[in-house]
Amino acid sequence: MDEQNEMSRSEASGEQGGRPPRVKRYDVTPEEFVRAWMQAETLDDVAQKLAMPKAIVAARASHYRSMGLPLKTLNRKRPSRRLDLERLKQIIADYEVQGETRKASKPPALEPDQVKDICDQVLRRQQ
Repeated sequence: MDEQNEMSRSEASGEQGGRPPRVKRYDVTPEEFVRAWMQAETLDDVAQKLAMPKAIVAARASHYRSMGLPLKTLNRKRPSRRLDLERLKQIIADYEVQGETRKASKPPALEPDQVKDICDQVLRRQQ
């Protein structure tokens, strides 16, 4: 009887094999979503009001826009501090002067004699 109760609880919670479902569903109708979006100032406001992660809210808004719904553009939160671009550019320039920039470079090409030596070493190891 305990196994039957356990199965009933699993099925009721949407679990399969004792594992949680892979996709969480949010009980937010399109109408509720659009109202919340149009009344909000930021994406955070919508996410908080609907108790949904910001990524899910943004994805749903993008989907609705792709279907032709003219959702308004929400204000973005600004970073808590401004970037000092001139200072950051100076730091980068200092590294370039010191030769410390990390650029992707090709390994040096081998001379034919080097290739022959490497082949000889490999062949000796195989014997």
